[in-house]
Amino acid sequence: MNGPVVGRNGGLPSLPVGLEWPRSEYGPLPFVVSYDCAALPQVEGLPIPPTGTMLFFLHHEDDYESDAKDQQHAQAIYVPLGAETVEAAEPEHAESMFSDWERNFVRPQRELYAWVRADLPEWLSRDEADLSAFQRELVQDLPHRQDLCALAQELWPAGEDCDCQLGGYSMHISELSTPHLYETPEVAMAREKVEVSTGESAKDHLLEQETHRVMGEWLPLAQFQIDEVYIGRFLIRPDDLAAGRLEGVITCTEFTE
Repeated sequence: MNGPVVGRNGGLPSLPVGLEWPRSEYGPLPFVVSYDCAALPQVEGLPIPPTGTMLFFLHHEDDYESDAKDQQHAQAIYVPLGAETVEAAEPEHAESMFSDWERNFVRPQRELYAWVRADLPEWLSRDEADLSAFQRELVQDLPHRQDLCALAQELWPAGEDCDCQLGGYSMHISELSTPHLYETPEVAMAREKVEVSTGESAKDHLLEQETHRVMGEWLPLAQFQIDEVYIGRFLIRPDDLAAGRLEGVITCTEFTE
């Protein structure tokens, strides 16, 4: 792919001088990816800092097996422009960090290139009869939404599969939470707020409504597949992202098989 390099997948990270390699109580966290904020395309609604570098660390197996409130198995770091950095040495770690003993702690390094694509709700182009009551409420002022979806895909085609995704909608494994809503981290957060004693239809409507609110509060900042069977996801509030406060991220790792 042509264009400037916007990041690197794998390899060894460049950490600010004096900052130790991130770790959990079980050992150092594997480094996944870094992004050069200045090289990334500017996208409305994704307030990535204009300069600096974002680094993401994740032990996908430990994160998947942990309670959602246990956030020690992942960390995101923002390195401001001008900060003195040095390439970190591989830290000491247990040989059996992963279920696949042949998997290396340091992944092979690959350069990343970026393109912008349209990531629309999967239900947006469906016929009205296939929408839930809440989805029909959302699109009541979009009579030509199917034409708009087709135009968006033409202007920003999906292209080839990508290693990493910034922004857009949360990836999922096609597991339905309601007849019209796929299970995502936002749905899980919304479910904690929805308590009703009425029928399933009313509960589903409230869950969709609360999920929509949560999606306005949290952005899927970085998402990637690891070992082909795990999806790593970092979510953040827009204000924290704009300010480079990546310590405010939450993670949710999903197993795809």
